[in-house]
Amino acid sequence: MNALRSLAAKEFHHLLPLIFALLALDIVSVLEWFVANSPDEISWADVSLLLDPALAKVAAGLYIAIGIVTAYMLFPHERDRNTLQFLWGLPVARWRVYAVKLATGFAVLSGLLVIGHLLLWWMHTFSVNSVSATQFSWALWSRELAALIGLTAISLGYGALVACFRIIGILGFIVLLAAAQLLAYMDSSYAYLDIAELLTPEYRGTEILLDSKAWWVHSGIGLGCAVVAGFVWTRDAQPPADRKKIKRIGARIGNGVLVVVTLLIIVTYGTTRLGPDLTNPALTGAPANALETITTRYFEISHYAADRAQAQLLAKEADLRAEQVQQLLGTSVAESILADLTDSSSDHLGIAGWKKLRIGQQALYDPEQRSHVFVHETAHVVASAASDRRLQDHAAYTGFFSEGLAEWVSYEILGLETQRHALRLLAALAWQRFDLRFGDFLYAAEFRARFDDNLVYALGESWVSTLAEVCGDASPGNALRAMARPDAPQRLQGNGFWRETLQAAGCDLTAVNGRFALLLDGYRSQIADVPVLTGTIETQDERLRASLTLEGTAVDNRSYRVVVRLRDNPGVAAAATFSESAQLEPGQTISLELPAGMISGQRFQYQLGLEFVPGERPFFGPWIEAG
Repeated sequence: MNALRSLAAKEFHHLLPLIFALLALDIVSVLEWFVANSPDEISWADVSLLLDPALAKVAAGLYIAIGIVTAYMLFPHERDRNTLQFLWGLPVARWRVYAVKLATGFAVLSGLLVIGHLLLWWMHTFSVNSVSATQFSWALWSRELAALIGLTAISLGYGALVACFRIIGILGFIVLLAAAQLLAYMDSSYAYLDIAELLTPEYRGTEILLDSKAWWVHSGIGLGCAVVAGFVWTRDAQPPADRKKIKRIGARIGNGVLVVVTLLIIVTYGTTRLGPDLTNPALTGAPANALETITTRYFEISHYAADRAQAQLLAKEADLRAEQVQQLLGTSVAESILADLTDSSSDHLGIAGWKKLRIGQQALYDPEQRSHVFVHETAHVVASAASDRRLQDHAAYTGFFSEGLAEWVSYEILGLETQRHALRLLAALAWQRFDLRFGDFLYAAEFRARFDDNLVYALGESWVSTLAEVCGDASPGNALRAMARPDAPQRLQGNGFWRETLQAAGCDLTAVNGRFALLLDGYRSQIADVPVLTGTIETQDERLRASLTLEGTAVDNRSYRVVVRLRDNPGVAAAATFSESAQLEPGQTISLELPAGMISGQRFQYQLGLEFVPGERPFFGPWIEAG
């Protein structure tokens, strides 16, 4: 043990320059924080890798480089200083010497990461605003630190093998790294090969996701590299006598690799930078936020110059989708429809008005979502024209039909059966768990105040689908035209309005509602095993603590994502609703700590959600008063 401790001390002493350099960077960061910024105004999102994807990319490259440099400081110098014979002469197995080197390097880097993250937390305590309080959590802090320590371990594994081959090793590593990045750029299914993907966060609601496949792949490769490096390094001996010959061969190989690296960098840069820049607004003279217009047969599409490529893709399908919507609803729109693609609101993906629609910029970059939102909003525009604005006049009790119709049109035209099935399951679960009837969701505003907004879409789509099944595919369009009749009664409301409207369209409300109930009851067996999420929220020392229990039987050892929502009252905007998620197994109870800063008064509402279909909209219970 004394020999191992002496070896560890020797390696620690050899890494002192790196330790001082990294500590100096931390000190400079602290000084920059207090001198160039206002600490009480900077939130956790400004420094957290998991809350800033751009910062995560930079940090990934930096910590990979630190791991490689550490490995080069640990291994090649023994041969350069002719100390290998001394090491091999110690009464310690060569593998133990190798393991001590790696362990010391890992311990040093991990310790520096802990110090750096504690400094970040200390600096964050100067920010007392409520936004910063809701962003920071010890769970997030710990997860970020663990990810960085894991990346460091992987980098040390890579670096150990790379260091065995000196200059050739580092050049080869750069070649492979560039090749992996190029492949990931050309085909996103290979993104996990890019080591920077280890720290690249994705978001699902408030849940932060890291690429588990990338972690498994690089952890395995890093471990394999460490083992191979151990075999190579522990069998090393004094340099051969013919050093000049070795140097000549090494120089030739190095020059060859350098040429390959240069060519690869040129190709990669040309593909990933110059190619996209050919259509970059900065090179065409148009600023990124300059408005541009594309005119088609049915649409006048306005968009930002930065979104030109996505807008052009949408424009290619726009007229075809408009024709399909008009054919399905049996209505034509004579005037051009204004399609605004510049919406940056986080409250919705799209919104429609009288012969105009808006689509959120974030929806443009997902092809399936782009088409779905576009057809959905186009259906709103066409439906409004077909009803001669009567949908808006009777909005209090046509909201479920309006949203359900737009979803039905989207699913029919785009063939999104998987999404339709998931939405049907959501509607069926709410129908049975809440013992709903047609009158419960007839008045959408009151329903939204009590339940999840997504249920309006789910129940509405199921009802419109039933209408089409009972009275024919033309019946939704016929109902719209029945509303637009000059002699249509205008004083009828609720059930009376729908009974008269469907009668004028050649259909019967009772028959539709009866079949609608049978439709949702038909999903009973598919939702029978969905667990029941229960819980309470209590206030404790200016913090909120949620106790959640998932009641049910475990199926295939599956865990579920559960979500807690908080809001002041039903009148707040969607952006003012806070949510927190966790993983929970049936029969398990967990406790979640929630920030009270999102609640302005003593009273508040909370809602519990369960994602019972992976990746789809969670099923939320009713809003519950608390405080």
